[in-house]
Amino acid sequence: MILGIGRFVPQKDFPLLIRAFARVRQDRDVRLVLLGGDQSDECQMRHKQELLKLAAELGIQDHVDFPGFATNPYSFLNRASLFVLASRYEGFGNVLVESLACGCPVVSTDCPSGPAEILDNLIQYKGNPFSRDVENRKEFYKCKLEILL
Repeated sequence: MILGIGRFVPQKDFPLLIRAFARVRQDRDVRLVLLGGDQSDECQMRHKQELLKLAAELGIQDHVDFPGFATNPYSFLNRASLFVLASRYEGFGNVLVESLACGCPVVSTDCPSGPAEILDNLIQYKGNPFSRDVENRKEFYKCKLEILL
C-alpha cells in the first residue's frame, strides 16, 4: 500500500500523487490510501470530490481509498509499503518524521522548506530516497515508486 496523509487542500498536491500512482498501477498491483480530510470543512470535501473524479478519469478509482481522518495514523504507517509526501510547500513536515519513526520508506518532493531539512540528514545517514528535482516530479514519482515497491 502507498500512503498519503494530509488535509485535502491544493498545498498537499494529491492530484500529483494520484497521477503518479496511476502510472505505477499500470505495472504493479498496489493500492493508494489517502488518509485525512476534515469532514466538517466544505472546501476539503470539494477537493476530495475532485480527487475522486480524477481517480475515476484515470481508471484507478477501485484502487484508491479515502478512509478519512484517523486519530491513530501509525496503524496505517506500520502497514504501508511507502509513504509519499507530494506537497508544494510544507512547514516542518511532522508526517515525515512519523513515517520514518514507523520504519516506513519515504518519498517526498523537495518543497521550499521542511522535507529537505529532515531528509537531507537522513540521506547522509541511511541513503533514504527523495527528490531534489521539483520541476520533474511526475517522472521522479514513477521512477522512485517503482524502485521502492
